[in-house]
Amino acid sequence: MSPAARSLVTLASLAAAGQPVAAQAVWQADVRIQTLDVAETQGALSVQVTVLSDRDDTANNVRLEVFLPVRTGSLRMAGGCQASPSAMATLRARVSCALGDLQPGQARTVWLTTSLPPQGVARRVGVIAFSDTPDPVPGNNYGERVIP
Repeated sequence: MSPAARSLVTLASLAAAGQPVAAQAVWQADVRIQTLDVAETQGALSVQVTVLSDRDDTANNVRLEVFLPVRTGSLRMAGGCQASPSAMATLRARVSCALGDLQPGQARTVWLTTSLPPQGVARRVGVIAFSDTPDPVPGNNYGERVIP
């Protein structure tokens, strides 16, 4: 019998015998993309992403990855963000943002501005947020928008 199975049997035996059973803490933080806005303004591409910690526990070491179309030109980024090489470099440019810890209900917003990609290039922006804390709902960590 595995150690985990023995622990469950032991806990069940204690509970059946009327013995107090200590609760085990399970840390979870639902880091999610709250908003992703992409707009073209005065010949530039503006991206605004808000990441929210939507659970009872602190989301530790939250990071945001922003995938921009290739050939977007110069880039202005929020503090804590830097352009980084990507395994998908032939498809998109990548910006990594360190957002730190997010308390439950706390949000952080990141703004990026770059030139518009040329016509004929895939005109999409993708984002993904994650943290070191287990996430019970990973399906809301990703967002994608088409550049208007």
